[in-house]
Amino acid sequence: MSTRVMTGSVEVEKLALARVLRVDPTEIDYLDQVPAIDLRDLRLEVIALITRANSAGLQRIATISAIIPPAIAARIAVRSGSSLFAARMAVAMDASRAAEVGRRLPVTMLADIAMDLDPATGAVLIGGLPDKLLADVVAELSAREKWLTLAEFAEQKFSERQFDAVVEGLSPTALLRSGYLIYQQDQLRRLVGRMPRATIDALVGAAATGDAWAELLHVVQALDEDAGAYARAAAATLTPQARARAAAAKAAEELPDRHGLFDEKESGA
Repeated sequence: MSTRVMTGSVEVEKLALARVLRVDPTEIDYLDQVPAIDLRDLRLEVIALITRANSAGLQRIATISAIIPPAIAARIAVRSGSSLFAARMAVAMDASRAAEVGRRLPVTMLADIAMDLDPATGAVLIGGLPDKLLADVVAELSAREKWLTLAEFAEQKFSERQFDAVVEGLSPTALLRSGYLIYQQDQLRRLVGRMPRATIDALVGAAATGDAWAELLHVVQALDEDAGAYARAAAATLTPQARARAAAAKAAEELPDRHGLFDEKESGA
């Protein structure tokens, strides 16, 4: 995905629907006028339809997997070389057994599986992994720049411990890019609320490196007042040139700046 990602609830839901349908988002541009909530409902219906269409095959896999030791099931998944097959196997298993198989799979295959599963199912499987392995999978998705998959992950009902592992695996750039795709403020607040101060510094630096001012301001607006004040102080340490670019982007794109990171008076704009 390019440096400037799509913004707005409709655009994000359209990206998510395109991911499920395995098509380019431009192929469903005719849905641009559909409300975001309707697009989300449509996506969930499509996921349910796909699951029902594969129910017979999934039931056979479930029956077989119930008697196969997790170590053997993991070897079968790896030998198949198909993340889609492994994903369907995971769907057919109960959560604890799927996690037992998952912890025996390579990080690269787990990342592939996360991209093949719907977000809720993926969260059940990936969220059941040990914390270190969970962070490694998130880091792998970050390296692949799978921002939408990561954003969908951040919206799932992980425990606080699991969520900390998710945040640990996200690079500063991944936090910016995936956070920008989270338009539900309560979910975004949960994400940024886990960030240590050093991560806020890193976010500001990453935004300056990539001129990702829209992403930075979108993510930072979910910080509480204390963390927002810290982000404002971090932004004040940027070079005058970087602050000028940020102020120009803020004005041109009419970006929200709740915590005044790039207040015109401070930036000299």
